[in-house]
Formats: sequence, structure tokens, C-alpha cells
Amino acid sequence: MRKWILILGLSFILSFSANASEYIPCGESEAGSCFSCGDTCSARLTYSNETDAINQTNATLTFSGMGDMKDYGSPFTDDPSTVAPWYNLRDSIAKVVVDEGITSIGARTIYQMGNIDLNLPESLNKINSYAFYISHISTLNIPSNVTFLAPSAFGSGSQYNESTYLNNLICDEALKSQCEAMLSSWDKNISLAISEQHNGQYYLNGKFYNSVNDMMHGNYIKKRIYTIDEANTVTGPVNRISIKYR
Repeated sequence: MRKWILILGLSFILSFSANASEYIPCGESEAGSCFSCGDTCSARLTYSNETDAINQTNATLTFSGMGDMKDYGSPFTDDPSTVAPWYNLRDSIAKVVVDEGITSIGARTIYQMGNIDLNLPESLNKINSYAFYISHISTLNIPSNVTFLAPSAFGSGSQYNESTYLNNLICDEALKSQCEAMLSSWDKNISLAISEQHNGQYYLNGKFYNSVNDMMHGNYIKKRIYTIDEANTVTGPVNRISIKYR
């Protein structure tokens, strides 16, 4: 019995390790572009080409490693040493990637950023206060494994209403009440969509997706058409399909 428990435990660890990003601490040569974001978390700022690097534009901020990110302080009220070290570089960031293995978004991590593309991993289970405070994120999908979503993740009340940056929020059915609670204090009408999971696939607004990333980018599973009625729902009334017998 103990042997089976050991085998199962090892299998879980290996499975998690295969999906998690590798934790690589920042090196001396990365000074100014790599920052510690937790005990086993590194945040790296990269550019796709030399021109962007020189002009400090279109940067990608990637969080990799495993476990929780640490929380950060406010640049307006707290000790400057507690503020996220990439905060002053926020205007150069166009994309934020949180790799698999990271389990929480720390307070004030993605804070007051401009128009960004944001990808969150399915390993995520917690999003802390002011994590996305007044950042320009038009559509955000909350991964299905998240169990805690701070009501002030985007700010709260009048703080959020200073901005109009979030238009669409996608939440798993299990997180519906927390998403609704977060939206309840805002004046702005945010579109809230509730997704479900069926046999490992995601279901949203009548379509199935293989992953959260596919759902975010509209890459739904193309359903095979089995019947004439199903075909007609796809082609519409103008080009109706019928069977001709001879």
C-alpha cells in the first residue's frame, strides 16, 4: 500500500513538473531586466528586436518558476523598496505572460500598465488585491483553478471607475459569485461570461475549446456536422441544405 502511495505521489510531482516552467534565478548579466518575484519566481523583461530594446517599447514581462508571487506595495503610500521593481518600466510593457507553475498573482503585480495582452496559466489559484489595478486589459479570462479572486483585483468603487479599461470578464462557473461581487461596486457595465468544463474541454457561449488560451483567442473546436438540421444551423436560411432523391 505504501509503495502505491509513493508511486502515485511521485507521478503527481513529475506531472506537475512537466507542466511547470523552470525556475531560473536572475543572473548578474540580467541586471535591470530580471527581477525576483517570490521565493521561486523570476520576472524577465524582454524585447523582440534591437530597436524595441533601444526605444524601450513593446516589451514582454514574463513571470516564470513555481509557487506564489510575493505582494507589492503602493508607489504612492508605501516604502519604495516594497514597490514592484518593474513599475517604472510599465509604459514599455505591451504583453504580460504568467507561465504554468505560478500559483498566485501578487498584490500590485500588474499595476497601472498600458494596453497589454495578458495570459494567465491554469496553475493559478489566487489573485490578490489590486493585482491588475487600472491596467488596460480589455478582456480577461480567470482560469478555472482560481479559488480566490480579490474583490479589489482591478481596484474598487471610485478607484476603478476612474478607468474604462476592462470590457469583458470570463469566469468559471465555480467562481461566478466572486466575479459578480467584484463587478458589483463598479458603475461601468462589464460583460461577464461564465464558462464551464466538460470532459476536460471548456464551454463558453455555445462553443467548446481545448484550453483557456484557445478560449481567449477564439480558437473553438470545429464541430463535425452529422445531420441536415445541424448543417442548416451553420449555413443559415439563405443557403439551406437539402437532400435530393433520384
